[in-house]
This record gives sequence, structure tokens and C-alpha cells, in this order.
Amino acid sequence: MRDPGCHWFYVGGGPNHRQYVKAVVRNGLLNLDEAALIMTGPGGTKIEPGGAKLTLWDRGVYAITMVKQAPDDNHLRLTVT
Repeated sequence: MRDPGCHWFYVGGGPNHRQYVKAVVRNGLLNLDEAALIMTGPGGTKIEPGGAKLTLWDRGVYAITMVKQAPDDNHLRLTVT
């Protein structure tokens, strides 16, 4: 877990130089969390299961929150182009 807040996007860098961000622009994403994610975006709100490829239903900005997430945790933003 990465503190403060344990939810981040891993954007590469390898084992010695890992890079994490709270907002990212991508065209594909994999949920490696154990819990489901609540995704709010252009098409409404959906719950995506943990450990699965995310189903992004349209281009735009998505707000991502883990189910039962602590209030002080990171709330992620994903922009799909």
C-alpha cells in the first residue's frame, strides 16, 4: 500500500523507479485491486469487479472510488481519449 492514500495508477518505471499518479490519460486499464471499483463517467455509474479488465463505455473523464473506501483515501481520475 502507498500512503498517504493507498489507491494510485501505476504508470511504469520498473522495480527500482516505479511511478504512481492519482490522475492519468490512457486507452486501457486493468483493475488489480481485490475489491470492486465504483466508476462514474459519461454513461453513468457502474461497479466493476476486482481483478478484471475495466469496461470503459465511452471517451471522457471517469471518477474512480473503491467500494467501502476510507474517506481519506485517494479518489482517482481517469481520462479516456
